[in-house]
Amino acid sequence: MSDPADLTSLRPRQAHGLSDETLEALNHLWTVVRAFSNTAHDVNNALQVIAGNAELLEARELDPAVRRRVEIVRTESGKAAATISRLLDFARGSRQPSQRFDLWPLVDAVVAMRLSSVGRGRITLTVDREGAQPAFIVGESFKVQQLLMDLLLTAEDRVAGRAKARITVSVTREGRGVSVAIRSSSEAADVDGPDTSDALPAPDGLTRDAQLWAAAYLAALDGGVLTVDGGLLTVSWPDA
Repeated sequence: MSDPADLTSLRPRQAHGLSDETLEALNHLWTVVRAFSNTAHDVNNALQVIAGNAELLEARELDPAVRRRVEIVRTESGKAAATISRLLDFARGSRQPSQRFDLWPLVDAVVAMRLSSVGRGRITLTVDREGAQPAFIVGESFKVQQLLMDLLLTAEDRVAGRAKARITVSVTREGRGVSVAIRSSSEAADVDGPDTSDALPAPDGLTRDAQLWAAAYLAALDGGVLTVDGGLLTVSWPDA
């Protein structure tokens, strides 16, 4: 009979300084990411088949009421497939060379990934496009996308369960700099809690504060700066 595995000998050297609870939580998150990636790929393929068949049905002579339903099936399955594709791209993110890119597509992708969850949490999420123009910076786009996700999740946490909760995202150019601002606001009174039936519990040791730390760290990698002013989170980079 084999001897039981020694936990100390199996512990990764890279985990030095992390508690056992934090290491286990990280393992859980990594497992979720890998399982999600495989499952989402299969679901995405199924949604594309549904959308394709709906499109074929639309080419036929249909009763107007039936046609409307087929159009809804095609549109909604296409939207769902696009959302899953964005999440897959995010989950598969890897190290990329630093390059010049426009912030707006990343902002739109992050907002699109959170719209459904934010809606279930009774939070209004909008993007302010008044006077919008391309906003280029130099950096690793995947890390900047992670940064934006951290800031948006922080804003969501701040107003979760509050009455008239609202989050507004804007991108501005001032002088020789580019900024993304995420403003959260609400009424003081709490309301019935948001629908969190499908939410993953926050693992011990990985607190909400880590999201802001990560955002500040990732911003600094590309010469950016994070500022926190109550419900206003702003990250700024040199204009490229």
